[in-house]
Amino acid sequence: MARLKTVLLVGLGVLVCLGTTGVVLKGTAERNWSLLEQRLEEVEREVRARFESREPLIGQAGSGKALELYQEAIDQALEIVGLSAPRESLLELERGSPEDLDRRVEFAASVEPVLEALARGARAPDAKLFEDWAARDMDWQTGVALPILWPHEVGLVTDVAFQAALIHLVQGDSARALELLLSSLQLARDLGATPTLTEARSGALLLVREPLVALVAQGGWSRFARAELIAWSEALAEVDAQLDFPGDALRVHTLRNVRSFAEELAFGETPEYREEHPFLQHAVPAVTAVAKGHTRQSFEVLLDFDRDLRSAVRDGGGVLEVLDRYRAEISEQKALAQIPFEDLEQAVLLRAEHLARLRVLRFALGHHLDLENAPGVDRLGHPIRTATCEQGRRFWIEGSPWGSWEMIVPPE
Repeated sequence: MARLKTVLLVGLGVLVCLGTTGVVLKGTAERNWSLLEQRLEEVEREVRARFESREPLIGQAGSGKALELYQEAIDQALEIVGLSAPRESLLELERGSPEDLDRRVEFAASVEPVLEALARGARAPDAKLFEDWAARDMDWQTGVALPILWPHEVGLVTDVAFQAALIHLVQGDSARALELLLSSLQLARDLGATPTLTEARSGALLLVREPLVALVAQGGWSRFARAELIAWSEALAEVDAQLDFPGDALRVHTLRNVRSFAEELAFGETPEYREEHPFLQHAVPAVTAVAKGHTRQSFEVLLDFDRDLRSAVRDGGGVLEVLDRYRAEISEQKALAQIPFEDLEQAVLLRAEHLARLRVLRFALGHHLDLENAPGVDRLGHPIRTATCEQGRRFWIEGSPWGSWEMIVPPE
């Protein structure tokens, strides 16, 4: 009996200690958590204010929401052309027979509903491709929000528009071809400006897809009037200015995950949960405090990573060094941040690569038009170079971490 009393007293003492420790830990954790939430609230205000609206790259602003109109273009494309669109090059179109030309003109006419929805989406004043980040479905293994617009479906729409643009170009209607190219560019910009991982990644990719580079390599610029090329150059410059690096996906990803985690922890403190698990009611504050502390530290690492990336870009270099340092730090800490870091790092590198290629395209077009405002470096500070070669003029990034990617423009 005496032993039982001792065990009960010890157990009671443990519960009291747990409760007292839990209260102390919880108070500290709540203060630190509140600081993290304040930091995230500032991030959210900044991100939401940045892209609430935008002027269209071509034509006057229309009406409606870009998201709904882009989805309409996707639905029309899936219904009219199926899962893939023709991807014939400019040279293939030029060398086709009269029968081939008739078939292609028929194709361009058949996809007008797709092109009309795309154009209206590109002119829509409400360019937000999201309403509420917290309401997005999420892949719980990676913590990455599932896409609003699936990349392969968006790619289908831009393939349709690009093929139609080439057909119009071969027929001599360069003005209509430019309209379609700029509508596709607007879609890519709207995706690239969206502060979620999947959209930002696919939007930057659409800016420099292979068919566009092939158009340039096959002398497509010679089919446009100078005024049209200047309009194209100005649109590229506008998009380049609006798509910052590293983008907002890192911060919004952190915002979503922190809030989701907080909701899960809050459930552990509800009366329903405590009623179902009465033996845990004294331990809940301590467990919650420890979990919040670990989570706060992990996600603050991602916010610090974003901050240091931006500082490196502002200072003109050192981005790859920042990536290496945080990769090692997060791996050593074995923090929760390690789970999404690989995806986030890949997204940052891909965005840098595609925006660098956009800069090369801008530089090449500026050189072609003899403009003075063509950018001379990529987003990481690497110089863009040009030289004559057997095929015409070569453009590339010196010291680029993206490999040997280059653009060749044939002589006029």
